[in-house]
Amino acid sequence: MLALGIAWALWPFAARPQAAGFTEHEIKAVYLYNFANFVTWPAAAFDSPRSPIRYCVFGDTPVGDSLADTLKGETIHGRPLLLLRPAGPPEFKGCHVVFIAASRRDRLADALRALDGSPTLSVSDIEGFSRNGGMVTLRVENARIRPVINTSKLERAGLVASSKLLRLVEVIGDR
Repeated sequence: MLALGIAWALWPFAARPQAAGFTEHEIKAVYLYNFANFVTWPAAAFDSPRSPIRYCVFGDTPVGDSLADTLKGETIHGRPLLLLRPAGPPEFKGCHVVFIAASRRDRLADALRALDGSPTLSVSDIEGFSRNGGMVTLRVENARIRPVINTSKLERAGLVASSKLLRLVEVIGDR
């Protein structure tokens, strides 16, 4: 529960990570952690009621190391949290949250094709990600981290974002 307390404490400071004493990648990791608290997956996305929530980080990024620290020993809705680092899109099967690092921009189209139709929350810090096929962009704007969520993509994947989450982010839909 420590991570949840930290996450809620940091949420308002995500606007200015350095001012709060946290790095940008630490704040992004907290957002990733929190998304699983405020997104509901269809029951079929899990093998059992106690199956882990699988976070997958695709690409080289310090966000992955920060996320590993954030998830350590935590559970969400009674589910343990597991961090995986798939080498490529074929290994995304079974992931519930996939963070696509900017270092894998070259594989973005393949990654989005692999995720299409699956109940997987796709997140990236690649500019325009949620407007170009992804679900959540962790956009940095004026030294602030501002999530942008494409609710149309969430709905098509069978994911539901809570109203609490949607009040804190920029919401877009497909054009």
